[in-house]
Amino acid sequence: MKVLSLLLFSALPVVTFAQTYRGTEAVTADFARLVYLQQTPDEEIDAQAESLIKSVQEDSRLEEADRQFAVARIYYFWAKNYLFFRNQETIFRHTEMQKKGSFIKLRELYSHPDIIRRYYDRALTVLAPLTETSEFTNDILCLKAAVLSDLCLVNSVGFVIVNGPRLLSYVNRILREAPQHPQTLLLHICSKAYPPGIYGGNPKEAVAYLERLAPQFDSLSESEQFDFLCAQAFARGRMKNFQGGLQAINEALKIFPTNCYANAVKILLETERF
Repeated sequence: MKVLSLLLFSALPVVTFAQTYRGTEAVTADFARLVYLQQTPDEEIDAQAESLIKSVQEDSRLEEADRQFAVARIYYFWAKNYLFFRNQETIFRHTEMQKKGSFIKLRELYSHPDIIRRYYDRALTVLAPLTETSEFTNDILCLKAAVLSDLCLVNSVGFVIVNGPRLLSYVNRILREAPQHPQTLLLHICSKAYPPGIYGGNPKEAVAYLERLAPQFDSLSESEQFDFLCAQAFARGRMKNFQGGLQAINEALKIFPTNCYANAVKILLETERF
């Protein structure tokens, strides 16, 4: 999930979502919900993803660019199903490594790195021809940045060295054109909330950007609202504001009550293990 992502970045009312993004949100929302609830077996997620992609590709109500963007988002959430942690002990180990700045060793905790890479790579393949031909280029670049961000967690250091600057170039380009682009701001928030300072993390800066994005909270999708609240909880935990963190994570759990990551963060906050 985006809540575990990004090592880098920078950013800043009011630009709305591109209409095409909202058009594809309706197509992908139910599938994203399945992934974030973390109750559906992987085999069923796989079957539903394949069926949804086929359905979208055959949907004559959508423009071709919209269809391809929706397919890329399905691959993105499909990869997240395997990126997410379902075991709380693994999440606790991951958090401990984050605190110590052991990002290289984080790769050892992912049990399906090949599957994760496969679906994220497919998302990038689908997005590649869209970037310069669509009127919603900022949304496309933001999704590409989100995919690369997650891929940095499971790929080699060489991948990070090559793709880190590319990821940053997408983000900087978006924010020059649309300083309040919500998904891009959310990426930036996560990049500051989770990593330790040595990798550019800064919980105070994350909170400042959370406040900038807050006016657009109601326009975010369910998964984005969840990511926003988890990042807020984690940043406040790192700042030793455990009550503030608990307030945020309890709001996140109202959206996806069975999400393992959010439930683990709640335990970390309750036991003040930040």
